Amino acid sequence: MRDRHYGITGAVSAESPDPANPITGSLLGFSMRFRRFGLDIRQNAILDASLKVEVRITALEENGVPKWIACDFAFGADGSFAGSLSAVQPAGAAGNTTSLVSAEFASVARLGLDSVRVTRHDGTWAFFFAGRMKLLLSGATWPEVVFDEVGFDSTGKFLLPDGAGIGFASPLVVNWHFVKLTISKFRFGYADDSGDWLQIALSAEIMLIDGLPAGASVEGLTVKWQPQGSAAPEVSFTGIGVSFGVPGTFNASIAVSYPEAGGAIEFRGRGALELTALDMGIEIRIVVGYQSANARIPAVRYLYSWRSSCATVSVANGVDFASG
Repeated sequence: MRDRHYGITGAVSAESPDPANPITGSLLGFSMRFRRFGLDIRQNAILDASLKVEVRITALEENGVPKWIACDFAFGADGSFAGSLSAVQPAGAAGNTTSLVSAEFASVARLGLDSVRVTRHDGTWAFFFAGRMKLLLSGATWPEVVFDEVGFDSTGKFLLPDGAGIGFASPLVVNWHFVKLTISKFRFGYADDSGDWLQIALSAEIMLIDGLPAGASVEGLTVKWQPQGSAAPEVSFTGIGVSFGVPGTFNASIAVSYPEAGGAIEFRGRGALELTALDMGIEIRIVVGYQSANARIPAVRYLYSWRSSCATVSVANGVDFASG
């Protein structure tokens, strides 16, 4: 309604007539399902301009199931707008007592999304979420970790601030299978340029066995998977370097890797053993693993090292060397 003395005053709203078959379209380059629009004006002043929609985030989809997330947009008189997560989410996105939105990649990770920021990024619109993530990889009870921003743009790409990972104020210490990990950062994104494989990589030091110093790896513990495939996730931990020794007696430098194969939980690799007292060095191969307890023997961690086909060192529950 227009008043010649006081300007325009009035309110208007529109809702999707059939929630089961909503009006669809595109918003900021994302597929959209319309829920509600509202506009309230008093004497030419906009008191409320809001839009409620469901936005499809393809980067969070698995096995071809669409991932719709309900968002509320509020518009300012200057043309600006801000987005927020709706309190009520559609089936398949509803969160829990700690997060508004939940998304899961089976046997890999569960994401809880608490808030959203909508902005332009490299010429396209993007949704940046803050929340928490919990790994679902076997072998450990993983803690939830809080992240400030993980983004997804309208082309489906993952976005992390400055291409970095999710860092922590203090390292996380986790017992994974029989080793201890000290994790400093998560990296989350695509495994390659194809866009078919996703990857989570943990930058971590690893304690293979009591008595050995922690090893470091450039790649870290890595899990790769295809959200649209049925294959099990691929887990690896490659290029772990460890150096140890006794001054004046021996020095050892080894590099081991964990390839998930045949269900075995072992780290295998090779290195060099320098026998200082004898002024000689030999190339060695090494296996670090774990034997579960049974009726005949207790649980034990083991380290085997050998030169060619002749065993030279055998270690269990520590690093007390004995000739083989």
